[in-house]
Amino acid sequence: MNQKKLKVKRMEIYQKSNKANPRFNELHLIIALKIISDNKTVGRKRLMKELELGEGSTKTILEKLKKEKLITSSPQGHKITKKGKSYISENLPTGKEISSRDLTLSKNNYAILIKETQAEIKSGIEQRDEAIKAGADCAVTMVYDGEKLRFPKDFEHKLEHTEALEEIKAKLRPEKGDIIVIGGGNNKINAIKGALATLKALKKMKKN
Repeated sequence: MNQKKLKVKRMEIYQKSNKANPRFNELHLIIALKIISDNKTVGRKRLMKELELGEGSTKTILEKLKKEKLITSSPQGHKITKKGKSYISENLPTGKEISSRDLTLSKNNYAILIKETQAEIKSGIEQRDEAIKAGADCAVTMVYDGEKLRFPKDFEHKLEHTEALEEIKAKLRPEKGDIIVIGGGNNKINAIKGALATLKALKKMKKN
């Protein structure tokens, strides 16, 4: 299957208005698509609640996703399309909610797994700053060495068998060299936004 045909360019899915700044950003669009993908159908009111956005912003997000044929709409709700599933698989890495809080102090935590070849990691501080700008409380970036998690700046510093490590191993099944990013926030959406903003910063660093 030709991935180029399935890939939706950023400017096609997210364009800022010249008249006023939107209440949502690119991350909201991806998260909205993920919420719809995780369910058979999703109503607009439920999406508004989960995204913590107003009716107008949520309606605009749905219109953009429909325009790109990533979702379909019916009186029963909104449903992801085959193209939408492909977009998710290409742009959103494996991610899970993490209940353990021994790596962050945040109420909600969301961990994503990034393959070694997909991003470059240095100190992790730059990525943390991007996560905070996106609305997260924090972001922790680590490397899995096959047994334990290591902080990138000091690869001699290993995290022993914490509850979070065991939960990450069980839910994400990392392999040696994989990068683990945990976004923390006061709610689930901000935690996911933090993790995705970190991913975006890591990929940008690799390109440069």
